[in-house]
Parts: sequence; structure tokens; C-alpha cells
Amino acid sequence: MHVSDVVNAIIASLKNERARGVYNVGGRAVTINQLADLIIRLAGREGLKPVRAPPRLGDIRHSVADIMRVRRKLGFKPRMRLEMGVAELLEAARCLDRVG
Repeated sequence: MHVSDVVNAIIASLKNERARGVYNVGGRAVTINQLADLIIRLAGREGLKPVRAPPRLGDIRHSVADIMRVRRKLGFKPRMRLEMGVAELLEAARCLDRVG
């Protein structure tokens, strides 16, 4: 989930006088493999191959936020697609490399 969506969820809760309790905010489910493949593709590093290791003790196999309450009560819906957020992050990292 992109930080701008988290900020929008917080703003929605502050604007709603009846907002009480805990709200989950999140995007769609994505695996670590999908995320790695996306980063590799967007970075133009197709020759790069992730190192895959066996699961470690205590690893969480699946975790997805249930955002139905925040949708219903606050009308919140994430706007930034994962691909766009990762592309934005990679561009920011490239800018930092040019400066430093």
C-alpha cells in the first residue's frame, strides 16, 4: 500500500466525526515472488534472479488486510496501484543515486 493511500485513510477518519475504533487499510494481496518480479521488471533488471530460500520458523505464510469496515464506514478505497507506487519508489531511488 502506498503511503499516500495511508494518509488519505487517516484524513478520512479525521473528517468523519463518527469514526471510532480500529480500521485496517491495505491493498490487494501480493506474494513476495510477485513483488520481486515487479521490481525486477520495472527496474529493467530482467537478468536478475531472486534468491529463494526455504521458509523460516515464524514466517507468516499469508496476510491480507480486511478493509471492508474502512470502506463502509469512511468510504475509503486505495487509489495508487502497486505498479505505480513501485515505479515512483524506483524513480526516487534513481534521483537519490544521482545526487549522492
